[in-house]
Amino acid sequence: MRILIVTATYSPSINGVALTLNLQKSEFEKRGNKVTILAPKHPNQKYENSVIRIPSLPNPKIPDYPILVPIPTIHNLQIFTEKFDIIYFHHPFYIGDLSLTLAKYFKCPTVFYYHSRYEKIAQLHFPRLIFFPIINYLIKRNVGMIANQASQIIVGTQSVKQLLLRHKIKTPICVIPAIRKSMQIKNKSKSELKKRYGFADNEIIILCVSRLSKEKNLTTLLKIIKQVKSDRAFRLCLVGGGPEEKYLRKMANRLGLVRQTRFFGPVNHNITPQIYSLADIFAYPSRVDTQAIVILEAMSSGLPVVGFDCPGPKDFIQNNNNGYLVSNNLEFAQKLGELINNNLVRKKIGSNSLMTSKKYSFENSVDELENIFKKVVSEFKF
Repeated sequence: MRILIVTATYSPSINGVALTLNLQKSEFEKRGNKVTILAPKHPNQKYENSVIRIPSLPNPKIPDYPILVPIPTIHNLQIFTEKFDIIYFHHPFYIGDLSLTLAKYFKCPTVFYYHSRYEKIAQLHFPRLIFFPIINYLIKRNVGMIANQASQIIVGTQSVKQLLLRHKIKTPICVIPAIRKSMQIKNKSKSELKKRYGFADNEIIILCVSRLSKEKNLTTLLKIIKQVKSDRAFRLCLVGGGPEEKYLRKMANRLGLVRQTRFFGPVNHNITPQIYSLADIFAYPSRVDTQAIVILEAMSSGLPVVGFDCPGPKDFIQNNNNGYLVSNNLEFAQKLGELINNNLVRKKIGSNSLMTSKKYSFENSVDELENIFKKVVSEFKF
């Protein structure tokens, strides 16, 4: 197949969508498909023959998502010399409109992967003076229009599918979790990895891998860590970069958590498995993600996971089995405390977590994507 992937974020941006698309592109190509990426320009980008860049401006609010400037250039006009069997797009708004327009030109179907609860994210980034019900209405209206014009919608979890159905989306929806490769390391002990990264062997590591931005709810996580009661030494490790890093560092200092919090910053995806493998617990405070790929990554390293009871986490965390689903900050802190203080419980839940991860694999998710693409192409009528 000739696949055009249209996205608002791509390598060298470091976020879930960009990393997943990079892996999917490589796997599709290994299987004999021709894949072209249409993505915003990035100041640190490297030339790739199969990546066409759209002019963009820096986005001070969300640096991983540059502001698109739809100006035709010799480079991006080359897309019209190509032929595609299907367009696989990952965002509504301009990306969605562009994808649907290109689909008409190429006379091919479209698949829309719905990644985020966009109205929830907008509430965090728009000025408080803007009337939220109007913003919510406009966002839901645009997402609904884009979704109902696509040939197929893919979501990462069953709960998000139900959310879309409640919004009267008529396009067929299927559930295919966006899986990345296992984070498990077999040849290195936890003690060895802790020593390599400067941690004490008896120190319990609470890990959170996330973009450091408002929608990830990391200020709440710092408040939760402050509430954790434990006689045992523990430390929160935040892996990732983003616009909130400076603020989060100041907040950690203000809460007296400087010694209990370590900011790793952005790390190469090849290093990430080592970070997961040295950790003991995974904390996930976001309430707006539709799937949270990092939860499955943590489970593939045998980590018990604590997250809020909301779409995304609740689709993978089985309460009191492979982790804990909580309803408020105090309960979150209590469950972290239980896992820190009780080795047997932590190991048992971590073992169950690892078993859960074995139900999912990167290769199987690409198999499912490929099958959906073939089905959509075969049924498409222009």
